[in-house]
Parts: sequence; structure tokens; C-alpha cells
Amino acid sequence: MYERQLKQDGIYELPNGREVIARFVQRRSLNLYLPDSWNSLGRAIYQVREDGQILQDGIPINLNIQQLRNTGRVAKRWRTGTVL
Repeated sequence: MYERQLKQDGIYELPNGREVIARFVQRRSLNLYLPDSWNSLGRAIYQVREDGQILQDGIPINLNIQQLRNTGRVAKRWRTGTVL
């Protein structure tokens, strides 16, 4: 299981300041989306393994979910755009 629980549609900040939105797909898969991709149901920029390791295109990168900062905000999808 994930070392740290992330909130569905929660907005998190990466160490570089970029924001991503966490989205659980199926029951055991977690993806991270850029806001524009998330709103348009586009492709996830990152995937997260059960151990918290973050992958990009299936390749582990030097990030894990422990490094994400919770902004305390939740994304909401609206017909006219993303509300952050």
C-alpha cells in the first residue's frame, strides 16, 4: 500500500514547484496529472507504484510521494474549466 495516503483530486506540489493532481484509477492505481491534462481527461504525467515511487512513462524517476507537499486544495472539474 502507499506509504502516505493522498487525497482523491488533491492538489500537490512537486519539489520544483509544479502542481499535480492525484487521481486514483481503479482501486490500486494512482496517477498524477497536470491541471490542464486532468481537466480535459488527458494523459497522466506520472504514475505511482504501491511503494510510493513515482514513474514517468513507466520509468522510475528521482521522486516519491513523500516529497509531495499537500497544498490543502482539491481540484473540481467543471464544464467550463478547472477550478483549483
